[in-house]
Amino acid sequence: MQLIDWAFLLFFVFSGILFIWFILVGGLMTYFTPKSVVEFAFTSKHYTPVELSVVRGFHFVALIHGVALLTAVTFPKWATKRQLTQIRTVCPRIFINLSVVYIYVLWSLMILIMICCAIWVSMA
Repeated sequence: MQLIDWAFLLFFVFSGILFIWFILVGGLMTYFTPKSVVEFAFTSKHYTPVELSVVRGFHFVALIHGVALLTAVTFPKWATKRQLTQIRTVCPRIFINLSVVYIYVLWSLMILIMICCAIWVSMA
């Protein structure tokens, strides 16, 4: 197999892994977010009433907001727009560590997909 064939194959393999990682692991992380973190983050101080009504439940938009909350836990300085820079004060240490691992694996998979796509497009 040539490099372009490997890039084509790995693009779809990493995309599938990313999809599973985002949906399954992200869904579990969002579902098992500690109550103290949810009560601290999802208030009218940080979100609009429309956003608060959307983030409740178990659907795709709630998953996106849940993963954004995990990102805020991982990188609190990035959450200055929503004034969540102090979110780590209410998080258990294990939740912070799991969030860091989740976000770094998510980003690593995205970078691998971009590399495979760049190889695939540049050689085609």
